[in-house]
Amino acid sequence: MPTSSTRSTPRWPDRSSPGTRAGSAMPTSAAACAACASRPAPPRCGCGPRSGWSTTSSTRTRCSSCASSSPPPSPRARSLPRRRRRGGPVSRSCIRAATFSWVCRSSWRSHGWADSRRPVAPARRRAPLHDFRRGALTPHPACLSHDAPPKPHPRTARNEPDEDRQRAMRYRALVFGVDAATFEVIDPLVAAGKMPALAGLMARGVRAGLRSTWPPVSAPAWVTFLTGKQPGKHGVFNFQNFDSRHYSGFSETLVNSSHFSGKTLLDHAAGTAGIRTLSYRIPMTYPPWDVPNGVVVAGFPLPDRRRTYVRPVEAEAELGPASPLSYDQTATAMKSLDVAALDASNRVELEGLERAVGRYFARGFELVIGFTGIPDTLHHAFWAFHDPRSPLHDPAAPPALRTVIERAYVEIDGVIGRLTRGLDDDTAVIVISDHGGGPAPSRHVNLNAFLAARGYLERAGAGRARVATTLGRVLERGRLALPGRLWLKRRLPERLGRSLRALRKATGAIAWERTRAYAVPIHYPVSGVWVNLAGRQPRGTVAPGEEYEQLRRTLARELAALRDPDTGAPLVARVALREEVYTGPHVASAPDLIVETVTGYHGGPDLDRLVSPVPPAALRRNNGSHTFEGILVAAGGPFRKGVVLDAPSLADVLPTALHLLGVPLPDDLDGHVVEEALDPAYLAAHPVSLTAARQGNGGVTHEQDDEEEMRRFLQGLGYVE
Repeated sequence: MPTSSTRSTPRWPDRSSPGTRAGSAMPTSAAACAACASRPAPPRCGCGPRSGWSTTSSTRTRCSSCASSSPPPSPRARSLPRRRRRGGPVSRSCIRAATFSWVCRSSWRSHGWADSRRPVAPARRRAPLHDFRRGALTPHPACLSHDAPPKPHPRTARNEPDEDRQRAMRYRALVFGVDAATFEVIDPLVAAGKMPALAGLMARGVRAGLRSTWPPVSAPAWVTFLTGKQPGKHGVFNFQNFDSRHYSGFSETLVNSSHFSGKTLLDHAAGTAGIRTLSYRIPMTYPPWDVPNGVVVAGFPLPDRRRTYVRPVEAEAELGPASPLSYDQTATAMKSLDVAALDASNRVELEGLERAVGRYFARGFELVIGFTGIPDTLHHAFWAFHDPRSPLHDPAAPPALRTVIERAYVEIDGVIGRLTRGLDDDTAVIVISDHGGGPAPSRHVNLNAFLAARGYLERAGAGRARVATTLGRVLERGRLALPGRLWLKRRLPERLGRSLRALRKATGAIAWERTRAYAVPIHYPVSGVWVNLAGRQPRGTVAPGEEYEQLRRTLARELAALRDPDTGAPLVARVALREEVYTGPHVASAPDLIVETVTGYHGGPDLDRLVSPVPPAALRRNNGSHTFEGILVAAGGPFRKGVVLDAPSLADVLPTALHLLGVPLPDDLDGHVVEEALDPAYLAAHPVSLTAARQGNGGVTHEQDDEEEMRRFLQGLGYVE
């Protein structure tokens, strides 16, 4: 019979010594009789003293010998609240054990041994919000007939030495993806006590900036997270991929899950180790595909953001709708600053996230990944109200506008807190973002104006160039200001739409047959420079080989020296050859040079001025943008405590999570296990193991007609043309 716990629970007889009682030095006056010795032992599970049980009355009493020898209870002993246990219905053996304890305490008080102080009132313990908290306790043998969550991994005894536990332990992983989350918003809220969940994870775990992809856009970034590879290997560079056959620089079709080259790590984990996974609304996972032992809930861009697209399809009924607002309704709410509509939509999204993650974690899924894109959407439309640095900031704006971003962060923290409450150290919790957030650039660096001034780019005839440039500016203003622009987009023939987009980007003002190089803005702060290569571009002029390589080196040197003619400040932070940024089979798809502009400047289409202001209408519509540094916060499992790391890569996150699950990693990953975040004893006992990579596509195809709704929403955020 075990001795009593240090918890405030009834003391139990120690039958190994008839002359003493457990938890008390008081000698007994008589040995326990056989009848009392046969009473049930206290259960050591979620049904017993660890969580409370019903204290129903009983007619069973103890013999006078045992009753007269019972010691007084601990001064802190208190009756337990009348409620059901956490693991399911209470078994008869649990009720008998609870009744036995209650009768013993009554006998102690009847003999005058009760504490003279007033007993402490029983604490009201709130019922758990999520079923997954039940799985943390080991069921009593008498309760095994009830339905109970499966135990996903063998657990070691709690009294084993830490190193032995580390050697025997595999962990579960709970990953939260928060699109565009940034410490710039988080740290002040943590300091003010408004984000206790994230503050707790940082205090007992690790934190770091998380390096995003080039460019720092959700499409390549989340695919990098899912595959552990950078864009040169997985082939996704933006929501529209690069295409040198178009002088716009981009393909006319949107990227989706069928474009992934190679297995995602979700497929790898399920196929290699049978890991049960949930991927909940991670971007770029439409159309969803079948993963063995897994559930894939597709994330944006979606044909209809109100619908839930999932594999297996049977899971749709229990997940519920994704959002109450369509793409057009969301765009209208953002443009009109309808905070109430956005807040209501965000609540529905977060409730769905909380419900899905809690449900599948309760079922014993070993890898559960949940996602919300709320911060990114709000950053684009409301950053100027949040950030005094923005040229559009209005300190007199209504509080609902100035605090809409902070409110969203606080609500997301509440979801994380409720989902992680009660988890033990056998679960690793990881919170990440794909990139950071910050103010949108207010000035354009028009690289094509520089190329034209240096003779690398030739304008078309004066009349054609003037018409194209003027019409492009008019179209840009009209695109931003016309109330019926969405109606117009839906009704324009696609070929005419492509022509208008080319005019707006000033490509119609360029004489391509006399141009050697041209620039294409990608996403702040990244632009690309293409060499007009013969045999690759439709009207290429530069010969492959030495001429091509010499031109690239010259352009890189001259672009790096660019300065603002008004201030003399540098305009370019970095220029790199594409093979210096990317590796893998898709490097040839990227622009020949990758240019990172300095903070506050982004590539523009003007052919006349090197530097120009961003049009006010464009800045009002999209006043927040991205940064290269996202967030990483991780705690539980073998993660070290209170450590700030140098920034790892986004490609490192999922390999680290899978290593905690005991899954060998494919040998072709760009990402690696973040060993500096993990306990050395764990690493010594669990060296990283690799396995041969398998090829295959992660996604399935979808109808081209599905793209229209997705394209409109991405245009509203400035991601595609």
